[in-house]
Amino acid sequence: MSRMIIKAKLQSLSEDELRKKVVIPLLRCSGFQYVEDWCGPGEKGKDVLYAKKDPLLESYFWGAVLIKNKNDIRKGSKTDIRIIKNQVEEAILTQIPDPLDPFRKTIIRELYIVTSFNIEPEAREYIGVVFKESHLFIRFMPGDKLESKINDVIGRSDYVFDLDNFEEFCEKQMESVFAREREVISKPVFVSEISEGRNIEPKLAKINQIIQSGEYSRNQDLILDFFKDEELKSYFLNKLPDSFEDLAEIEFILEELVKDERPFKLIAILRKSIGERNIEFIINFINKHYEEPGRSFE
Repeated sequence: MSRMIIKAKLQSLSEDELRKKVVIPLLRCSGFQYVEDWCGPGEKGKDVLYAKKDPLLESYFWGAVLIKNKNDIRKGSKTDIRIIKNQVEEAILTQIPDPLDPFRKTIIRELYIVTSFNIEPEAREYIGVVFKESHLFIRFMPGDKLESKINDVIGRSDYVFDLDNFEEFCEKQMESVFAREREVISKPVFVSEISEGRNIEPKLAKINQIIQSGEYSRNQDLILDFFKDEELKSYFLNKLPDSFEDLAEIEFILEELVKDERPFKLIAILRKSIGERNIEFIINFINKHYEEPGRSFE
Protein backbone atom coordinates (compact mmCIF):
# COMPACT_ATOMS: atom_id res chain seq x y z
CA MET A 1 0.00 0.00 0.00
CA SER A 2 1.40 3.40 -0.94
CA ARG A 3 2.12 6.05 1.62
CA MET A 4 -0.57 8.28 0.10
CA ILE A 5 -3.20 5.62 0.81
CA ILE A 6 -1.92 5.19 4.37
CA LYS A 7 -1.95 8.95 4.91
CA ALA A 8 -5.47 9.29 3.52
CA LYS A 9 -6.70 6.53 5.81
CA LEU A 10 -5.09 8.17 8.84
CA GLN A 11 -6.63 11.53 8.01
CA SER A 12 -10.08 9.96 7.79
CA LEU A 13 -9.92 8.90 11.45
CA SER A 14 -11.32 10.72 14.45
CA GLU A 15 -8.85 11.52 17.23
CA ASP A 16 -10.24 8.64 19.30
CA GLU A 17 -9.80 6.21 16.41
CA LEU A 18 -6.28 7.42 15.65
CA ARG A 19 -5.36 7.01 19.32
CA LYS A 20 -6.80 3.51 19.74
CA LYS A 21 -6.17 1.96 16.33
CA VAL A 22 -2.79 3.45 15.47
CA VAL A 23 -0.94 5.49 18.09
CA ILE A 24 -1.20 3.13 21.08
CA PRO A 25 -0.27 -0.03 19.09
CA LEU A 26 2.55 1.89 17.39
CA LEU A 27 4.01 3.05 20.69
CA ARG A 28 3.96 -0.45 22.13
CA CYS A 29 5.46 -1.97 19.01
CA SER A 30 8.19 0.71 18.98
CA GLY A 31 9.45 -0.27 22.43
CA PHE A 32 7.62 2.21 24.66
CA GLN A 33 6.57 0.67 27.96
CA TYR A 34 3.55 0.90 30.27
CA VAL A 35 1.52 2.51 27.48
CA GLU A 36 -1.87 3.62 28.84
CA ASP A 37 -4.91 5.21 27.25
CA TRP A 38 -5.24 8.40 29.30
CA CYS A 39 -7.96 10.13 27.30
CA GLY A 40 -10.94 11.36 29.30
CA PRO A 41 -12.17 14.15 31.57
CA GLY A 42 -9.02 14.07 33.69
CA GLU A 43 -6.46 13.76 30.90
CA LYS A 44 -4.99 17.26 31.44
CA GLY A 45 -3.34 17.45 28.02
CA LYS A 46 -2.31 13.78 27.98
CA ASP A 47 -4.20 11.48 25.58
CA VAL A 48 -1.71 8.63 26.03
CA LEU A 49 0.81 8.01 28.78
CA TYR A 50 3.98 5.92 28.39
CA ALA A 51 7.28 5.15 30.04
CA LYS A 52 10.82 5.11 28.70
CA LYS A 53 13.88 3.67 30.41
CA ASP A 54 16.79 6.02 30.98
CA PRO A 55 19.82 3.94 29.84
CA LEU A 56 22.20 5.79 32.16
CA LEU A 57 20.15 6.00 35.35
CA GLU A 58 18.46 2.61 34.86
CA SER A 59 15.15 4.19 35.85
CA TYR A 60 11.93 5.08 34.06
CA PHE A 61 10.69 8.51 33.10
CA TRP A 62 7.22 9.32 31.87
CA GLY A 63 6.02 10.92 28.67
CA ALA A 64 2.69 11.61 27.01
CA VAL A 65 1.05 12.03 23.62
CA LEU A 66 -1.32 14.84 22.64
CA ILE A 67 -3.32 13.92 19.53
CA LYS A 68 -4.86 16.35 17.04
CA ASN A 69 -6.40 15.04 13.84
CA LYS A 70 -8.82 17.51 12.28
CA ASN A 71 -6.66 19.53 9.91
CA ASP A 72 -3.21 21.10 9.56
CA ILE A 73 -1.87 22.66 12.73
CA ARG A 74 -1.20 26.32 12.00
CA LYS A 75 -0.52 29.39 14.04
CA GLY A 76 -3.29 31.26 12.24
CA SER A 77 -6.91 31.63 13.26
CA LYS A 78 -8.25 28.61 11.37
CA THR A 79 -6.53 26.24 13.77
CA ASP A 80 -6.72 27.49 17.33
CA ILE A 81 -3.13 27.00 18.46
CA ARG A 82 -4.19 28.41 21.83
CA ILE A 83 -6.09 25.20 22.58
CA ILE A 84 -2.91 23.19 22.02
CA LYS A 85 -0.95 25.71 24.10
CA ASN A 86 -3.42 25.36 26.98
CA GLN A 87 -3.30 21.57 26.81
CA VAL A 88 0.50 21.59 26.85
CA GLU A 89 0.40 23.87 29.90
CA GLU A 90 -1.91 21.42 31.64
CA ALA A 91 0.38 18.54 30.76
CA ILE A 92 3.33 20.39 32.28
CA LEU A 93 1.65 21.54 35.47
CA THR A 94 -0.46 18.52 36.36
CA GLN A 95 1.11 15.69 38.31
CA ILE A 96 -0.03 12.14 37.67
CA PRO A 97 -0.10 9.02 39.84
CA ASP A 98 3.09 7.09 39.09
CA PRO A 99 1.86 3.95 37.27
CA LEU A 100 4.62 1.94 39.00
CA ASP A 101 3.98 3.42 42.45
CA PRO A 102 0.39 4.54 43.13
CA PHE A 103 1.45 6.22 46.40
CA ARG A 104 3.73 8.61 44.52
CA LYS A 105 3.03 11.56 42.21
CA THR A 106 5.19 12.30 39.21
CA ILE A 107 5.40 14.57 36.15
CA ILE A 108 5.99 13.90 32.48
CA ARG A 109 9.35 14.80 30.96
CA GLU A 110 8.45 14.73 27.27
CA LEU A 111 5.36 15.28 25.14
CA TYR A 112 4.63 14.21 21.56
CA ILE A 113 2.17 16.33 19.57
CA VAL A 114 0.84 13.88 16.97
CA THR A 115 -1.33 14.41 13.90
CA SER A 116 -1.75 12.73 10.52
CA PHE A 117 -1.88 16.23 8.97
CA ASN A 118 0.90 18.81 8.72
CA ILE A 119 2.38 20.96 11.47
CA GLU A 120 3.51 24.24 9.99
CA PRO A 121 6.92 25.64 11.04
CA GLU A 122 5.33 28.78 12.53
CA ALA A 123 3.18 26.63 14.84
CA ARG A 124 6.20 24.60 15.97
CA GLU A 125 8.19 27.76 16.59
CA TYR A 126 5.34 29.31 18.58
CA ILE A 127 5.01 26.27 20.88
CA GLY A 128 8.79 26.02 21.19
CA VAL A 129 9.17 29.67 22.23
CA VAL A 130 6.25 29.60 24.70
CA PHE A 131 7.60 26.53 26.52
CA LYS A 132 11.29 27.22 26.10
CA GLU A 133 11.89 27.58 29.83
CA SER A 134 9.83 24.54 30.88
CA HIS A 135 11.23 21.17 31.93
CA LEU A 136 9.26 19.50 29.13
CA PHE A 137 10.90 18.19 25.98
CA ILE A 138 8.32 18.70 23.21
CA ARG A 139 8.47 16.52 20.09
CA PHE A 140 6.37 16.99 16.94
CA MET A 141 5.10 14.09 14.85
CA PRO A 142 3.19 15.31 11.77
CA GLY A 143 1.63 13.04 9.19
CA ASP A 144 4.82 12.42 7.20
CA LYS A 145 6.68 11.20 10.28
CA LEU A 146 3.72 9.17 11.49
CA GLU A 147 3.33 7.23 8.25
CA SER A 148 7.11 6.83 8.03
CA LYS A 149 7.09 5.26 11.50
CA ILE A 150 4.28 2.92 10.46
CA ASN A 151 6.33 1.85 7.44
CA ASP A 152 9.35 1.27 9.70
CA VAL A 153 7.28 -1.08 11.86
CA ILE A 154 5.88 -2.91 8.84
CA GLY A 155 9.41 -3.22 7.45
CA ARG A 156 9.92 -5.95 4.89
CA SER A 157 6.94 -8.02 5.97
CA ASP A 158 4.14 -8.91 3.59
CA TYR A 159 1.64 -7.09 5.79
CA VAL A 160 -0.59 -4.52 4.06
CA PHE A 161 -1.61 -1.67 6.34
CA ASP A 162 -5.21 -1.98 7.48
CA LEU A 163 -6.82 0.06 10.24
CA ASP A 164 -8.90 -2.91 11.34
CA ASN A 165 -5.94 -5.19 12.09
CA PHE A 166 -2.93 -2.92 12.62
CA GLU A 167 -3.15 -3.47 16.39
CA GLU A 168 -3.11 -7.25 15.87
CA PHE A 169 -0.09 -6.93 13.56
CA CYS A 170 1.80 -4.90 16.18
CA GLU A 171 1.03 -7.47 18.87
CA LYS A 172 2.44 -10.25 16.69
CA GLN A 173 5.56 -8.20 16.04
CA MET A 174 6.11 -7.76 19.78
CA GLU A 175 5.59 -11.48 20.41
CA SER A 176 8.23 -12.23 17.78
CA VAL A 177 10.73 -9.84 19.40
CA PHE A 178 10.15 -11.33 22.86
CA ALA A 179 10.65 -14.84 21.48
CA ARG A 180 14.00 -13.86 19.94
CA GLU A 181 15.11 -12.23 23.21
CA ARG A 182 14.22 -15.34 25.19
CA GLU A 183 16.19 -17.46 22.73
CA VAL A 184 19.31 -15.29 23.12
CA ILE A 185 19.04 -15.19 26.91
CA SER A 186 18.72 -18.98 27.16
CA LYS A 187 22.05 -19.61 25.44
CA PRO A 188 24.97 -20.47 27.79
CA VAL A 189 27.85 -18.02 28.18
CA PHE A 190 31.46 -19.14 28.43
CA VAL A 191 34.51 -17.49 29.96
CA SER A 192 36.38 -17.69 26.66
CA GLU A 193 33.83 -15.37 25.04
CA ILE A 194 34.77 -12.67 27.53
CA SER A 195 38.50 -13.28 27.90
CA GLU A 196 39.12 -12.87 24.20
CA GLY A 197 37.35 -9.50 24.00
CA ARG A 198 39.28 -6.24 24.36
CA ASN A 199 36.23 -4.03 24.54
CA ILE A 200 34.32 -3.82 27.83
CA GLU A 201 30.95 -3.42 26.08
CA PRO A 202 30.58 -7.13 25.22
CA LYS A 203 31.31 -7.96 28.86
CA LEU A 204 28.63 -5.60 30.09
CA ALA A 205 26.22 -7.12 27.58
CA LYS A 206 26.99 -10.59 28.95
CA ILE A 207 26.33 -9.39 32.48
CA ASN A 208 22.97 -8.00 31.43
CA GLN A 209 22.19 -11.29 29.71
CA ILE A 210 22.97 -13.31 32.85
CA ILE A 211 20.94 -11.00 35.09
CA GLN A 212 17.93 -11.17 32.77
CA SER A 213 18.07 -14.96 32.50
CA GLY A 214 18.74 -15.52 36.22
CA GLU A 215 21.02 -18.44 35.33
CA TYR A 216 23.79 -17.77 37.85
CA SER A 217 25.01 -21.28 38.69
CA ARG A 218 25.16 -22.14 35.00
CA ASN A 219 27.51 -19.20 34.44
CA GLN A 220 29.54 -19.56 37.65
CA ASP A 221 32.98 -19.53 35.98
CA LEU A 222 32.11 -16.44 33.98
CA ILE A 223 30.78 -14.55 37.02
CA LEU A 224 33.87 -15.39 39.06
CA ASP A 225 35.93 -14.09 36.15
CA PHE A 226 34.00 -10.80 36.37
CA PHE A 227 34.88 -10.56 40.07
CA LYS A 228 38.59 -10.32 39.20
CA ASP A 229 37.93 -6.91 37.63
CA GLU A 230 36.67 -4.24 40.07
CA GLU A 231 34.82 -2.32 37.36
CA LEU A 232 32.97 -5.40 36.10
CA LYS A 233 32.35 -6.60 39.65
CA SER A 234 30.79 -3.27 40.60
CA TYR A 235 28.60 -3.29 37.49
CA PHE A 236 27.49 -6.88 38.13
CA LEU A 237 26.62 -6.24 41.79
CA ASN A 238 24.71 -3.09 40.87
CA LYS A 239 22.56 -5.18 38.51
CA LEU A 240 22.22 -8.18 40.84
CA PRO A 241 18.83 -8.31 42.62
CA ASP A 242 18.66 -8.24 46.43
CA SER A 243 15.99 -10.91 46.79
CA PHE A 244 16.29 -14.60 45.82
CA GLU A 245 13.95 -17.53 46.35
CA ASP A 246 16.85 -19.99 46.57
CA LEU A 247 20.10 -18.60 47.96
CA ALA A 248 21.87 -21.92 47.51
CA GLU A 249 21.99 -21.18 43.77
CA ILE A 250 24.15 -18.10 44.32
CA GLU A 251 26.21 -19.38 47.28
CA PHE A 252 29.40 -18.97 45.24
CA ILE A 253 28.58 -15.25 44.82
CA LEU A 254 27.88 -14.83 48.53
CA GLU A 255 31.21 -16.51 49.29
CA GLU A 256 32.92 -13.79 47.25
CA LEU A 257 30.97 -11.01 48.97
CA VAL A 258 32.11 -12.25 52.38
CA LYS A 259 35.61 -11.13 51.39
CA ASP A 260 34.51 -7.50 51.00
CA GLU A 261 35.47 -5.20 53.87
CA ARG A 262 32.09 -3.45 53.58
CA PRO A 263 29.65 -6.22 52.62
CA PHE A 264 26.56 -4.04 52.12
CA LYS A 265 25.35 -6.09 49.14
CA LEU A 266 25.70 -9.32 51.07
CA ILE A 267 23.73 -7.97 54.01
CA ALA A 268 20.99 -6.68 51.70
CA ILE A 269 20.64 -10.06 49.96
CA LEU A 270 20.51 -12.05 53.20
CA ARG A 271 17.97 -9.70 54.76
CA LYS A 272 15.64 -9.47 51.75
CA SER A 273 15.78 -13.19 50.96
CA ILE A 274 14.58 -14.34 54.38
CA GLY A 275 11.89 -16.97 53.92
CA GLU A 276 11.02 -20.55 54.74
CA ARG A 277 13.12 -21.86 51.88
CA ASN A 278 16.21 -19.80 52.77
CA ILE A 279 16.17 -19.57 56.56
CA GLU A 280 18.26 -22.70 57.19
CA PHE A 281 20.76 -21.64 54.52
CA ILE A 282 21.11 -18.16 56.06
CA ILE A 283 21.66 -19.56 59.57
CA ASN A 284 24.31 -21.99 58.34
CA PHE A 285 25.97 -19.31 56.22
CA ILE A 286 26.20 -16.88 59.13
CA ASN A 287 27.48 -19.59 61.48
CA LYS A 288 30.12 -20.52 58.93
CA HIS A 289 31.42 -17.03 58.20
CA TYR A 290 30.54 -14.75 61.10
CA GLU A 291 30.94 -16.76 64.28
CA GLU A 292 34.72 -16.50 64.34
CA PRO A 293 36.28 -14.50 67.24
CA GLY A 294 36.54 -10.81 66.55
CA ARG A 295 34.20 -10.75 63.53
CA SER A 296 30.81 -9.11 63.41
CA PHE A 297 28.11 -9.56 60.79
CA GLU A 298 27.03 -5.92 61.04
